[in-house]
Amino acid sequence: MSNHALVTNWITQRNQEIAFWLIEKHKIKQGYRLAYYLKVPICNDNYSAICMWVQYQSQKKVKRPKTLGELSSYFKSLLPKQVSTMSNKDNFAMVNKCTSNSPPHKTDDV
Repeated sequence: MSNHALVTNWITQRNQEIAFWLIEKHKIKQGYRLAYYLKVPICNDNYSAICMWVQYQSQKKVKRPKTLGELSSYFKSLLPKQVSTMSNKDNFAMVNKCTSNSPPHKTDDV
């Protein structure tokens, strides 16, 4: 089961669109390893983790990426080198370990 439906109810539509743009641009496959690199709860699948990460970036008060290009470059810098080869068979079994889906405070979009 994907956690995507659980997290998207507090992530803005604009930030979801940006997350899906990053997913397509960087050819991210579904799985469960990226949350660790993005420093979001590791129980989230890759797509949900990216949505959460974009939302968190939009809420940063300091050193917030100002353009989509900056955001994309920063995102790419966080990815492991083998990210393009990650697949469902490489997933960690962490789906049920999430303890909280509570959203952070709402602020402006990226």
